[in-house]
Amino acid sequence: MTAPEFLKFTRQWVGACDRALKDKGSIYIACSYYNISEPMIVLKQLSYKINNIITWYKSNAMPNMTKRIFTHSTEFVIWAVKGSGWTFNYEKQKDGRLKQMRDLWQMPLVQGKERIRGSSTTAYVAKKYERQWIGIEKDKNYIKISTKRLSK
Repeated sequence: MTAPEFLKFTRQWVGACDRALKDKGSIYIACSYYNISEPMIVLKQLSYKINNIITWYKSNAMPNMTKRIFTHSTEFVIWAVKGSGWTFNYEKQKDGRLKQMRDLWQMPLVQGKERIRGSSTTAYVAKKYERQWIGIEKDKNYIKISTKRLSK
């Protein structure tokens, strides 16, 4: 996919999310260094406020086989809001910890399980905290897994 095609594709799917998202709603977009710019451009064009770019540090990142560049051990999550007056349940997010929350998250990567929606971990947590969510997945096996998980 060329750069203009990818930007057009990003406009389409972020635009669909925008149409579904209520005013004051939040959107979290997971991306890597090579595709962070397109969602940022589209969100800004749609007048979203970028609250944070969270850095996800992968403590067990895939090694770089070519040994010609640094190993990519981070990904990013853009947190943007539609309009003002959004809800952020800070105390629930802290989960009882005393320190302020940081925009650096450290979680291990489950190799071979990374998907757009996958097994619906994000959707599961959103459901737990009574939040609305939209998931995108094309693999029928992962759709079955996530449907079963979310029906509990």
